[in-house]
Amino acid sequence: MVEATTKGKYQLGYGHGISYWKYPRMQDAEFFAGASSATVNNSKSLEVIKKHFPRAYNNYLEVVDWINENGKV
Repeated sequence: MVEATTKGKYQLGYGHGISYWKYPRMQDAEFFAGASSATVNNSKSLEVIKKHFPRAYNNYLEVVDWINENGKV
């Protein structure tokens, strides 16, 4: 998510690289992937996401609920 917020300008030694962020909506996709991973696998990471991105995480939960109710995106 750090790389996503800086569009690849700040990397932590891993990630997608700058060219990845040139595609539209990749930041949204990266947040969804990170939030999904944290929700399922990493409670400490999830705590950080909820603390620093509470509105984004609530939006993520709304999308997940919508997918569960409708069965597709």
